[in-house]
Amino acid sequence: MTTQPVGTELGNREFFIQRWQQESPAFVRLFKALPANSLDYRPHPRSRSAGELAALLLASQQGCIELCKGRKSMYDDIRWEEPGEFGKLEDMITAYERDHDTLSQHLHELDDDD
Repeated sequence: MTTQPVGTELGNREFFIQRWQQESPAFVRLFKALPANSLDYRPHPRSRSAGELAALLLASQQGCIELCKGRKSMYDDIRWEEPGEFGKLEDMITAYERDHDTLSQHLHELDDDD
């Protein structure tokens, strides 16, 4: 875990990198704790399913990678990805971990102007 020196203010990019790196292991643990045969579970009829939430996290991370690559937001034409479009749960976990490393590389190559 990285710590911030007292009296130092983080910029938006540094804050995002710090929070994203700290929260990512929890997302992976969450993915791995999901029963692969229960991805359609909804705590409430109007809630997203477990699979939909996992797909949303994966799609968001992929969107951040595209933003870093093109320096342009793809959220102008964002589309919903169904969980099945990412494959099985183990495929989603593999993709999330791979994309986490890819996004990490891109974020560290950027500067605050980018």
